[in-house]
Amino acid sequence: MSLMSESVFEVTQEADGGYCAECLTVEIFTQGDSWDELRKNVREAVRGYFFDGPVPDSIRLHLVRDEMLATHIIIETTEPSQQRIAGHSSLRIGTLNSILRAVSRHKGVSREEILKTR
Repeated sequence: MSLMSESVFEVTQEADGGYCAECLTVEIFTQGDSWDELRKNVREAVRGYFFDGPVPDSIRLHLVRDEMLATHIIIETTEPSQQRIAGHSSLRIGTLNSILRAVSRHKGVSREEILKTR
């Protein structure tokens, strides 16, 4: 039996119809343009995260309703470049929000401090 028998992902649907998923127990984030693509990407992300150890016995996707109250987010950097992960599309707002939440917890600062402009 593995140390973690189940990985639970909170899934939100974006305004464009795509999906974002965040694991509630470890820092795994992924996304997909369709439910089937999201399921495939979640399995791949879990295998990648646990590549050198036991994988969970099951994966649960928990679809939640996410109500967007803002229409966009602006990120300014000192360099006019776009960072991309090879083979991946641009990050969805929900995925970015999950990553910011994880960085905030890790650094012990608020998301607002991470996003603070000069």
